[in-house]
Amino acid sequence: MSSTNAIEGIKKELQAQLVEDIAAALKAFQELLSEQSEKHTIVVSLLARLNSANKEKLLGTLSNDELQLEYNKIRAAMLELIEDLEEADLGMAQPAGTKGSAAPRQGSILYRIPNTMPVKKPTKCVIRISIREDAIVENITIDDQVQLKQLYKVSETMEAEIVDPTGGKVFEISTVSEKVQLIDEEGYTEWWYYVTPQQEGSYPLVLKISIIELVNGQPSSKELVMEEVVDIVTDGPVSDSDEIGMKKAGIALAFPPLVAIGGGAGAAELPQAEGAQATQSGAAAKSAGAAKWTLVQKVAAVIGVVATGAAGTWLLTSECTRDWWKAEYLDKNQEGYERFIAKHDERCPYYDPAVYKKMQFEDTPAGYRSYLYEFSQGQFRDEARQALARLERDALEDFKRAPSADKLHRFMNTFPDCSDLDGVLEIVEQDSALREDYLPLIEQRLEECKKPAPPDEAPDSQLPLPVLEVEQPDTVGPVEKPVVETTPPKSHPTPTAAMPDYMIRIRGGVFPMGTENGMPDEKPVRNVQVSSFYLSKHEVTFDEYDRFCAETNRAKPDDEGWGRGDRPVIHVSWLDAAAYCNWLSQQNGLPQVYSIRPDGSVKINASANGFRLPTEAEWEYAARCNKPHLYSGSDDLNEVAWYLENSGNMTNPVEHKTPNACGLYDMTGNVREWCHDNYGSYSLGDTDNPVGPPIARKRVVRGGPWGRNPLQQRITYRNSAIPGYQDNLTGFRVALR
Repeated sequence: MSSTNAIEGIKKELQAQLVEDIAAALKAFQELLSEQSEKHTIVVSLLARLNSANKEKLLGTLSNDELQLEYNKIRAAMLELIEDLEEADLGMAQPAGTKGSAAPRQGSILYRIPNTMPVKKPTKCVIRISIREDAIVENITIDDQVQLKQLYKVSETMEAEIVDPTGGKVFEISTVSEKVQLIDEEGYTEWWYYVTPQQEGSYPLVLKISIIELVNGQPSSKELVMEEVVDIVTDGPVSDSDEIGMKKAGIALAFPPLVAIGGGAGAAELPQAEGAQATQSGAAAKSAGAAKWTLVQKVAAVIGVVATGAAGTWLLTSECTRDWWKAEYLDKNQEGYERFIAKHDERCPYYDPAVYKKMQFEDTPAGYRSYLYEFSQGQFRDEARQALARLERDALEDFKRAPSADKLHRFMNTFPDCSDLDGVLEIVEQDSALREDYLPLIEQRLEECKKPAPPDEAPDSQLPLPVLEVEQPDTVGPVEKPVVETTPPKSHPTPTAAMPDYMIRIRGGVFPMGTENGMPDEKPVRNVQVSSFYLSKHEVTFDEYDRFCAETNRAKPDDEGWGRGDRPVIHVSWLDAAAYCNWLSQQNGLPQVYSIRPDGSVKINASANGFRLPTEAEWEYAARCNKPHLYSGSDDLNEVAWYLENSGNMTNPVEHKTPNACGLYDMTGNVREWCHDNYGSYSLGDTDNPVGPPIARKRVVRGGPWGRNPLQQRITYRNSAIPGYQDNLTGFRVALR
């Protein structure tokens, strides 16, 4: 056959396939095309459009008519590509290899078994299994016959089969797929069956899924069975009845209970079939189906989803994914993402993008820095850095248009890194009002920026990373890896008359630090001995910190326009907090704990008994105060904390919530707090006054802030940041022994 005839044959086959199944035609076309072909890029984009439309249909945000209109647009675009197909465009795209995993995983099953089939004519049925819920709807034509459900276990190898329980008396069944297949790690695994009914009536058809695993070296399978009742008619298309989405399907073994979302009064559990092959028949089946669908409609109305067959998919998807779809596809606003963040944490795979999208709506330097701080391996770190750079350029342009001391202070506090300091210097040099007072400070900062970073330590973000020293005589220079640690001071000073009256004595003792029910870094639980110490009953306020700034000629931190006074200070780094502790020690005639040098390096003076930050163990011990509460002082978060749902998206004045049993306010909520320690994994055994690992890049941060959900307000929740980091969520309180 000539190449011309071969091309024409390919065109005709693709055109015919396009009429029957747009998704299959697109996929076949993609595999035929060379990846270097411009047409390959266009087909990939058409597949992306198809997948996006499919997802919207499953969510109920796209009607069937709108879906068909999108399909027709895609068909028209593909027909043009087929007509222009040339031999140079051809080349087989290499399919991605699959990679198995011995560990069982959860996943999803999507299947299309029409509930109405014509007699004596084959009907195509499709089964898919995927580990990823977003991948399972790719490259498929969605209609009201498609169902999506969760699988409690997905093995490396699985079998999918459609069976006639009458032994072939009602249905003839054939397949073009291998019954046993490896499960794709990244995409989906698919089976095609052709079912030809032999007589009219309503008959069951069984979908059987087998999990195949090795037990004692021998293959063993566990079957998961579902039943669909099929109406066999003389002829005609598949019904578009509203009840299709929740057909009379018996579910056994494989699937968790179907619970109505929304909660509260009226929420109920959807009925489930019992037994390996539970069935419903006649009027009872219709009644049960109607009851299910009525509930689905009610739930769909609560969450704003159009009540179509896709509502069943919504109910059967994991709560994390359901909430994400609602935030991403239905709400599409800051409040929607905030609701998602308030309900979930890092264990949900969509928590990272939800936080970033919320930050995009806020579009503030503090927001993007907060994202970079919380997500050391975040999906959107590059985007956050680019957004920070954009905001910095805009702020510099604003400063250049109308230079002032206030704008200079704001710029230096908001953007403490060195990227645009040359631009700042140029503006200050040209402005006579600023040049005399601020030029030496800018030049000094530029010199500091020229100092090399520690070897083998790339900064975690664009924030400055100070060099810290190990506690040794002054002749020892900086080490290659930043940070420091020694044990905290062991002497117990008696408060003097000059000591602030907000210091509360915490009697020492032993407590179980951590939890086995939290994040990985909150375990293992072990007994920790804490010596008696003093801790400030509230977080350091703007009033207190501003006095320190005034007496030490430091720039005052930004208050975000929320007010200063008795609100907790924000936009302070660990280094700022340490400097405040040193100033407070000096005011009270106590030796300073922290030696902070002009280049940003720090040493801890172990023998000093002045003011310092609390150790992580001291912080958790004081937050618990010998009470078994989830939050500091109560199991009712609203009673003791300002957090995402009640803070008004800002800090609030200290001492306005109920204190814990030790008399400490806001240990949960308002701002999270810097601790003395280096951040690292917990030790395995019991310990006495721990201070974290001797060398680390980050310092511990404790306590949930005003902008985070209840999960992050738990007493045991841990966080960390490099010492130069600052944002509008983080402050500190002071301690001493």
